[in-house]
Amino acid sequence: MNSVLVCLAWKIKRGRTPIPEALTHSIAVIYSCLLPVCFQLLTLYSLTKAL
Repeated sequence: MNSVLVCLAWKIKRGRTPIPEALTHSIAVIYSCLLPVCFQLLTLYSLTKAL
């Protein structure tokens, strides 16, 4: 997660990547990391409710 932010800041600093593009990319990365976790938590919750 931290390395993503460092990479993002470096890209913006170099001026190659526009800020909106960098932000959408970081959001996509964060979502791809969080979605499986959220799904697992929901599955665990539904299992405990079933028991």
